Amino acid sequence: TVSVLYWRVMLTRSRRLYRSSPRNTHTGWNAPSLRTTQSGYAPARALTNDPQNLRREDETSFEHMTRVIRDNTFEARDADDRIFGGDNKTSKAKALNEVRNLDQRIAMFAHPEQMRNSARLAKFYHSPDGKMFTNEQLSGKLLAWLMFSETQRCETFLPQLAKFADRYKEDLVVVGISFCDGEHMETTRHYGFSHLTHRNGASFVKRDIGYFPTAVNPLPKLMVAWGDTGEIIDFAGVTSVLTRPDTCFDEWVEGRPGSFWWDLPWAWAKLWE
Repeated sequence: TVSVLYWRVMLTRSRRLYRSSPRNTHTGWNAPSLRTTQSGYAPARALTNDPQNLRREDETSFEHMTRVIRDNTFEARDADDRIFGGDNKTSKAKALNEVRNLDQRIAMFAHPEQMRNSARLAKFYHSPDGKMFTNEQLSGKLLAWLMFSETQRCETFLPQLAKFADRYKEDLVVVGISFCDGEHMETTRHYGFSHLTHRNGASFVKRDIGYFPTAVNPLPKLMVAWGDTGEIIDFAGVTSVLTRPDTCFDEWVEGRPGSFWWDLPWAWAKLWE
């Protein structure tokens, strides 16, 4: 304690040290650094002709405030602007165009609905007949993400899923994502499923869904989502298909999971039999 007080007194009586970086309320000083002059230490901003620093001073000036008020008061208005009782479609179209031009990796952070879209970064899908399609063809349908590998459980589940998907092939699109060493697109084509390669966005889907194979949550994994928005409806699609194949699709259409937590042991028993 005595040593701490001693150094505090010494630092107080010594030259003042100035930090060149702004103060952060969470982490303290971001990047402290010192600049030396002939007369001692001085802030780094005082030694550089920083345009950002000049811009900050200009933005706080009375002239800048007057300019902002003038521009917002006398700027040209669209014919359908809300000030004239319109629906503001022109202004919305301009804003939407700006969003489309944003980097697709950061545009989602400005829109919560994009954060929930599991298919937002999927570029092209391969259909069973070899043709390619995009997210636009999923509109009005249910999207089922099938994550599979070369395990015995997957070999047991895929034929049952193919039989189930064939009943609802007009309204359900099953898209396979490989957790094998390769893409194994021939496996998904064999069962009549579509496929999303890692080159076209499967890596992003894995990341955004947040699924990692574990001993208590192994492959295969089936997640059902809306084709329009990509929002996940049922995270336990395997359990739904195995235990409630006659009712799960109707539950998905209503936006509800197709099974209950107590159905899980029965699904495991069917995968391991």
